Amino acid sequence: MLYDNIDNDALWWEVITGPSRVVKTLVSELTGSRSVFLKIFRDLPWRETMRHCVEYRLLEQRPEMSIEYIDCTDEDNDPALEPGRYLLERCCENVRVAHAYREGYRNENGRGGIVQYLRDKRVLKNRVLWLKGLREEHVDRWMQFCARYEPDGDPGGLFVVESSFDVPKGPLPAHIVRCDCEKTITPHDTLLFCSWLSARSNAGNGWKQYTAALASTLFMHDAEVAAFFIENTDFCTEAPVDRIYRLLAERNFDDRRGAVAEEFEAEPHTLYLARNRQTPEIERRVWKSQLQFAFPLIEEERVDFIKKYKEEVRSSLLQTGQDLRWYGRQVTEPLEAELGLLVQLMKMERENGTALLPNNEDSRRMNFLHSVRNNLAHMRCCSPKTLAKLFDNRGS
Repeated sequence: MLYDNIDNDALWWEVITGPSRVVKTLVSELTGSRSVFLKIFRDLPWRETMRHCVEYRLLEQRPEMSIEYIDCTDEDNDPALEPGRYLLERCCENVRVAHAYREGYRNENGRGGIVQYLRDKRVLKNRVLWLKGLREEHVDRWMQFCARYEPDGDPGGLFVVESSFDVPKGPLPAHIVRCDCEKTITPHDTLLFCSWLSARSNAGNGWKQYTAALASTLFMHDAEVAAFFIENTDFCTEAPVDRIYRLLAERNFDDRRGAVAEEFEAEPHTLYLARNRQTPEIERRVWKSQLQFAFPLIEEERVDFIKKYKEEVRSSLLQTGQDLRWYGRQVTEPLEAELGLLVQLMKMERENGTALLPNNEDSRRMNFLHSVRNNLAHMRCCSPKTLAKLFDNRGS
């Protein structure tokens, strides 16, 4: 199968639509001599792979350029420093720094400013400086510096300011663009990714589709944890809620900030819920995915049953249904007979001694489907055993 041998992180950033568009956008803007404010979400999957994909594609098109990563969580990279002064000390040789100070470029507002010096001396030529790990209070300071620093047509001297904080609220100057991962990467991307991973398993089609729907619902945009969940869970025997708690026991996931944070960008991470024993909310998410996946399957089987026994259903509705009104009205058309009505008709026939509808495996299947549908309608999750019975009858 296509992409069977590709690693999960590469599949996500190079193949899946939304993530690959982020990479292409970054490369396009940088090759066009524009800096980028990269708005990421808290638990962006495989962010190192994203950076490497951008670097590889950028160097393919502009081999003279280089990307330098500045990790502001490193104590040697103090983001509290004035950006211009920090860059002067980082990017210039000592002699150059001393010369710059003598020329009066020592602070941002001196004669011409450090920004002017960096441009005049082309200190950042062919360089892309990628800042990551900035605290919220320092993002705006760097964005203000980038706004003042225009590369003026020279290659390089570009910045990528990567941040989960949405600091620059107003419009950006023409030489800076905004790339928002939260708007580019959608829930559909996570579902597509999970579908690719599930397709690699030997499970039936029903299990594959359910697994993808479940993982993408539970972990939303965190495809990295979703992949771990899919590849380390036996969905035929393990209840999802139990498995999530066991996953935490096997691996802390401390690198997933949403799993330990008390503030959220949207809904809490499922792993955060597990850490705090918020089982009802986890069960609600499992139920939601089962509801979305199982209801269409149940409805398809109802329609197939009615098509197979259309005349028997019609006769039963005309005969037995005279004494039965369904939600205030009498149903006469077979396809309008819902599962509950079909089950009630079969029950009344047994009590009356009539046998218009079949009393066989098909009818027992309708009773089972009605039970599943009723449980889901009352927000109760299906067990793996119940799902197996639902899928196995369909050759899934």
